[in-house]
Order: sequence, then structure tokens, then C-alpha cells
Amino acid sequence: MGAGRGALPNPIAALVPSFKVNDMKYRYLLLYATLCAAGLGSHSALAQVVVGDSPYRLTIEGFANATAGHQTRKNDRIAGAREDARIDAGLRFLGQVNTRAGGIFGVRVEGNASPDEHFVAGERSLLYSDSWGRVEIGRRRALPDTLAGYARNNYTFTAAEFGVTSGRTLDPGGTLATAFLPPQIASRIDAISGVGFTSALFFDISPKLIYVSPKAAGFQAGVSYTRDVDDDQGPFKRLLQGGLTHETYESQNVFRIGGSVSHAGVDNGALPGASPGSLNSLSVGASASLDSSLDIGLNFSQNNSSANAPVGPSSPYGARGYTVSVNYNTGPWTFGTYYQQARAGEGAAGAGRDRLNVAQAGASYRISTKVRFYGAYYDYRLHHEGGLLNGTPLTGGVLLLGTRIQL
Repeated sequence: MGAGRGALPNPIAALVPSFKVNDMKYRYLLLYATLCAAGLGSHSALAQVVVGDSPYRLTIEGFANATAGHQTRKNDRIAGAREDARIDAGLRFLGQVNTRAGGIFGVRVEGNASPDEHFVAGERSLLYSDSWGRVEIGRRRALPDTLAGYARNNYTFTAAEFGVTSGRTLDPGGTLATAFLPPQIASRIDAISGVGFTSALFFDISPKLIYVSPKAAGFQAGVSYTRDVDDDQGPFKRLLQGGLTHETYESQNVFRIGGSVSHAGVDNGALPGASPGSLNSLSVGASASLDSSLDIGLNFSQNNSSANAPVGPSSPYGARGYTVSVNYNTGPWTFGTYYQQARAGEGAAGAGRDRLNVAQAGASYRISTKVRFYGAYYDYRLHHEGGLLNGTPLTGGVLLLGTRIQL
């Protein structure tokens, strides 16, 4: 998430005994049993805590995802294959003050904890909303999303509905499954896993100015701007992103279409074989929710650039791809699957480019509004033209089991 600065000791890790790498399976069993016990004991709890009333209100939300992953069909030629377990957690505060004129001032702050970054500050912003929309200024994700709750972003159309909606996710472009792969493979997949799912730099969290329009005649728009993209996202400056969606309701059916665009300056002057320029990205999609149970989504994205791309098989310049997902809800159960194909840009002459094919299927069971058990199998095929391992595709999979608890 690009928030590794100023890391503090992990408060969650302090609750878990320290095991050697060879004892990770026992660590998982302890974590899973603890989370299951906590979940079964909180059946009637609400999904958030609200303190106060008009004109002052504080909403407190939190989550903890305990996930175990086992790598199957390992690529023994790549070091670092492992079986592991992890907890990703977060806590969010949204304070609001109603004005006499009908507007709302607010402060939004969150903190996150994970094995990767220990405890770090997450998104935080000041906001004002009125009948004409919402304005935010602060450190936020590139395209605006909901203020409260952990709903999926309005500008994405494919999803793993059975998975988790915050922290590392199982969605296309998410990184929960790859967290259990060798770092050399995971980094290559993560570099292009958002292609075909969103416009470029969707996952960037940096200081931004954001505007979200009210919904009118089914349309809703959003736009954000930042001068300096987070360093983890690459040498990009002056990122401007916008999105537009339209929803149509027919009885128990909801149809949604829309898309997003990104334009960023590229400051590649210090890299061999690269030059300054710009990166442009377009993402379009559509989804249908039928009879409040069957969800179908399709998304396509294409990147172009006026800059000479640096050497690298996972270059975002010229990358393109698509995703399609199907999810079905019945009672407390959710079943789903998605397929993704992503292709990196050409890169410099002779550098080759990565091609990624991912298929994932899974299911979840909810015992309350705040407790969910989930499982999934993630299957990947990563092909580098004439590159890594003499062009031999890297194939494998990850089996995941986990528990999600919301405050």
C-alpha cells in the first residue's frame, strides 16, 4: 500500500507466539482456532460502531483477516516456495460534524497491520460533503470510494465476492494469493495483476485532491489529482484520474456500466533506455446483478505511453488485458470464479514482456454480518518471452483458507 514509512511494532504479532519457519502449520492452526472462537462468540455484533448523534458523530470500523496459504505445483527452480499463514488487520475512524446549512465536515483516519509492514498509518483525509457532492483532501487511493463500510470500489466491475474486501484481497489485482508465492514470482505477477481490472495506478495511495459527484439519473462521477505518486508505484508524477458509472434498476436486477481513465507524467530520465513522457490508461466495464443472487462482470483495460519504456518484462507501458467474473449468492453461501489475462508492455528492444493468465474459484460462508469463512484456489501461468528460465512458463497454484472478522 505504499505506507511503509515510520513503521511501528506490530500489535497483532505480539498476540501470536513466535514459531520457526518449519512450524508455520502450527502457527496457522492457532490463529485459525483463535479467530473461529472469536467469530462464533460475536454472532449478534454489528458491522460497525457509531458513537454520538447529530451534529457530532463518530463511526468506528475494523477488520481482521486470518489466512493460510499452501503453494501447490511448486516451481522448484525458484527459491522461496513456502507454506505460511498471516493476519491482515485495520481500524478506521470517521468523525463527522453536521453544519446548520446542511453540509458535513469530516475527518477520516485509518491504521493497518500486516506481516509485511507491521503497524502503519493508512488513508487519512479531511472532507466536506453537501448536495453538490463531496470534496476530500489527504492521503487516499487514486479513485474515490465509499467513506464508510468496506464496499467494493465503484469503478471496478469484476470481483471475487466470496473473498475479503479490505487489506490484501482475492480480487483481480489483489495480492492475497501471491503473498504465499516466492517473492521473485509474486513481484512479477503483482506488477501486472491490475491490468484488465482497472486503469493504471488505481492502487496508488498518496496526497490527493478528490471530488465525488452526487448520483443523478443513475450517473455518478469522480475525479482525483496528485502531484507525486507514491514511490512504490514507479516514476510517475501529476496523476489525474477520473471515472464515470451509470446504474439501471429493473425489479431485482441492477445493471452497471462505466469506466475510468488515468493520465500521469513519467519521470524516467535517470533510467537507462528511458525518457520522460506520459502514461495514459483507459478501463471500461459492465456488470449485472440478477435477482439479487447472480453477479456477472467484465472489464477491459489498455495502457499507452509517449515515453520510451525502461528495460523490464513487467512494464506498464502498452500493457493491456481483460477479466471476467461470475459470483452466486444463496443464503449464507457465496460461490465465485474469475479469469484474467494480462499482458505487459513491450519494454525496451529485446527485453520481452510478461503474460499472465489467472483462474480462481472459491466459496465463503457467513455466520453473521461480521464473520465470514472463505476458501479459494488460485491458479496462475506466467510466461516471459525469451526471458526467465529460457522462456519456460511458470505455472502453479495457491490453496487458501481463512476467516474474516469485522468490528
